[in-house]
Amino acid sequence: MATKLRVGGVPEHFNAPWHIAKSKGLFSGIGLDVDWTDYPGGTGAMAKALNEDELDVAVILTEGCVKDIATGGKHKIIAVYVQSPLCWGIHTGAGQADVQEVKDLDGKVFAVSRMTSGSHLMAVVLAEKMGWDTKALKYEIVNNLDGAKEALTKATSHGFLWEKFTTKPHVDSGVLRRVGEIPTPWPCFVVAVRNEVIESSGGKLKEMMDVLGGVCREFKADASSSAYIAKEYGLKVSIRRPYCISNRSAHIAHHLSGIFASCIIHLPVDPESINNLSPDFSPPPTPRCLPFILRHWPPMSHTAARRLCRVVLYRGMVV
Repeated sequence: MATKLRVGGVPEHFNAPWHIAKSKGLFSGIGLDVDWTDYPGGTGAMAKALNEDELDVAVILTEGCVKDIATGGKHKIIAVYVQSPLCWGIHTGAGQADVQEVKDLDGKVFAVSRMTSGSHLMAVVLAEKMGWDTKALKYEIVNNLDGAKEALTKATSHGFLWEKFTTKPHVDSGVLRRVGEIPTPWPCFVVAVRNEVIESSGGKLKEMMDVLGGVCREFKADASSSAYIAKEYGLKVSIRRPYCISNRSAHIAHHLSGIFASCIIHLPVDPESINNLSPDFSPPPTPRCLPFILRHWPPMSHTAARRLCRVVLYRGMVV
């Protein structure tokens, strides 16, 4: 009998390899019944579903996952899914004439999907980078991207941070206006699994990640991949960049390269190596990013953050 895994992620182009593997029967071929659910509510919604036994596996933002585990979440990180940092667009409403640059958001209201979400944390990261008082930040909870568009259009909020390629169609249509961007100082997506599932199905989880890695490598080598992503997710294959697949570009290929390079990178990580690391705001490998995230959510010392790293990463996976 196939092992059923309830897998979830945001309905964005990062997760195309999961859908391809499922449609080709690659998961069923290794005895897995992967039941995929889109979570437009993002990381907070997935963390809640993991903790309430509504989801087994989540493709989830690193920072939100770490925060949830640090505050009692019943899951652990088993793999890096996208090694490259997530590039967040800094947005305002198209009609908000008083916000022309990032600095104009100082003292304004930020739309966030929920408190302690990725959009919330990145507002804090932005404030720290800009030298603003992070304790004085003001927020409006908007639940999701549609809620943010409404809040920015009505000008009840003035700024909103969200993955810039997902928001690009809304910028192109004139609903949103991007005034800047900021990368996460950590790899953007990890795969998190409920503790009970790790214990009961560790071998199947490794097989699942191996299948996904194969799909990623094949997809990266396929010259039609950018066009596929553009069609499926409403993105444009247009802007040429030197790092893009076959120089064809889009804002697609930069992130595809991160997925394909990284979905075969597994943890465990030796916790002792974390003890020898110092806080660093440059884009680091996952272990080095954990103390930084944990110092922000919840605020804590670097020493306490390092200690918590020991419970975040699952070290029993045979890789």
